[in-house]
Amino acid sequence: MNAYTPTEWALFTIPMTIAWGGVLLVCMWLIPCPEHLKPKNNQGKRTSNYHKFYNNYPSILHAVSAVVLGIIYAFKEEASFGQPNNTFGSFIMLNSYSYLLYDTIASELLFHPDLSMRFHHILGVSLFGGSLFYDQSASELAYMLFIVEVPNPCNLYREILKLTKETESEKYF
Repeated sequence: MNAYTPTEWALFTIPMTIAWGGVLLVCMWLIPCPEHLKPKNNQGKRTSNYHKFYNNYPSILHAVSAVVLGIIYAFKEEASFGQPNNTFGSFIMLNSYSYLLYDTIASELLFHPDLSMRFHHILGVSLFGGSLFYDQSASELAYMLFIVEVPNPCNLYREILKLTKETESEKYF
């Protein structure tokens, strides 16, 4: 039996995916745009780099949440390999599944990702969605997610520094 029925899965996934979009909007409202990326300095258009700049912030938040949830899962939950998902493991999968759905939609609409990013999205949606659908592998994927996401906030911050033309600053190194 699945940890979530298809109806519950949709009822959780849709609002969580929309919430990740809300995170993007809050970032766009709170974080000042670098002058060279502002639409007024680009013939009134929001460029691909404008969207990449802002989309890095929800990505950082997802990476941090995945690491924190992974630590909680590893040390507080009874994570067991080869067993059906427990509720917390399913929540971790749902969080990442919803984030990847948001990120896929946002990147396709806003800055047209390259083939490697599309492959990353397809693989992630398939893995996390499969874990939820088949009620298996949350432990394995939660540990994998923890390992993969640990360096991500730093990498994404470096990307923000590139977009703000701060590659020569001490923060970049």
